[in-house]
Amino acid sequence: MACESSTLMHLPSEILLQVFQHVDHKDLINLSFVSSLFHSVAADDSLWKTQCDKCFLLQECPEESSWKELFVKYYGNYGDVLGVYQKIRTAWNKIMGYLKKYDKVITGSLLPPATEEQLREAENKLGCRFPDDMRCSLKIYNGQKQGAGPGLLGCIAISTHFRSEKLLDCKTIAENFSVTDDAPLPGCTPITYCCMTQRCQLMSFRDEFGIPNGQIFFPCADEDSKDDDLDAFICGNNYTEWLEELAEIMDKEIFYRIRGCHFRFLDVPDCVSVTRGMFTVKAGSCFMPDLSTVHPPSFFYVYRITMKMHDDAPVYESCQLVSRYWSITDMDGNEEIVEGPGVVGENPVLIPGEEYSWESGTTFPTTYGNMKGYFTMTSLNKDTEFRIECPVFHMKCQPYETSAQRKERVEERKKNL
Repeated sequence: MACESSTLMHLPSEILLQVFQHVDHKDLINLSFVSSLFHSVAADDSLWKTQCDKCFLLQECPEESSWKELFVKYYGNYGDVLGVYQKIRTAWNKIMGYLKKYDKVITGSLLPPATEEQLREAENKLGCRFPDDMRCSLKIYNGQKQGAGPGLLGCIAISTHFRSEKLLDCKTIAENFSVTDDAPLPGCTPITYCCMTQRCQLMSFRDEFGIPNGQIFFPCADEDSKDDDLDAFICGNNYTEWLEELAEIMDKEIFYRIRGCHFRFLDVPDCVSVTRGMFTVKAGSCFMPDLSTVHPPSFFYVYRITMKMHDDAPVYESCQLVSRYWSITDMDGNEEIVEGPGVVGENPVLIPGEEYSWESGTTFPTTYGNMKGYFTMTSLNKDTEFRIECPVFHMKCQPYETSAQRKERVEERKKNL
């Protein structure tokens, strides 16, 4: 080592600067203590520009600051979560790119970063430290303002049910932590909340109660059990996975946008049918864990259908919906036929450029099912009937774990202690 340092000592500072570009921030700091020459080279701001990009994805520096000062500031804020920072920041960058383009209301509802004092106070109540990825996220945005207004997790609606979950702040997360053995889901706490349904997604902080540490899930009642057992639809195996999935959907802009808000229907490009070259039907669906149960098996989905008559279609082809026909098939191949007048109690009229959308729901006894069908239309001018086809759309529930699986895991843990 001494020989290597001695050799490097004889290199000109311009060459040392190139060598130092390839070390990490810790080595750069250590090198600055070797000699006055190394100290001088290690202080070069171009090196800290590289470190700002490598560690914190920073590519712009305020005029009043140097790159080294910017690095020190960010390291002071995020140095303890540096191992997960890039993934969490990248996810938030995607989310904010979407929100700034489409949803300033949600942007304005995000709370400022949690301070170290706020995090430590919350962690004292939890009795443990937040996982690094969650801690990092809270240091970027400390949840959302609660109450009315759209939630970051997106909306979903049918006539009798509306859900829009918001992120919770670190204080609320800690205050709702269940620690007693007789709690329905001990070791877990909510990280989202919908004020309309009063339902939330929970996260496990202590795996000794049978739910893997870090898992995020929707609880649901086990109605076949005599006890107050709860099954769980899994939303993510850890906070990073959960946040990245949301960010990816928002970045690809495949959420439906309805009345200025993003809804959790996914815009699947091939789930479209065109009839007679002038009528388009698009379908999207969303699994509803808060309206589903594992025992008995009842998996609920909301779907949204959008019909449109093309702008350049002839006016004389204008028509009105008379009836609907659905073929609903579960994973076991059981088919149910549903026919009836209109859709959601209405008989919409389509004219060139006109679009009509509606939401409805269906339940399957299996974890997968699909729907397809058609709509019978009557021409306004010719008094003739024809069909507009609806594409097949697929519905699959989230993975789940049962209360029995959780109990087995607890018993296995006890045996291994």
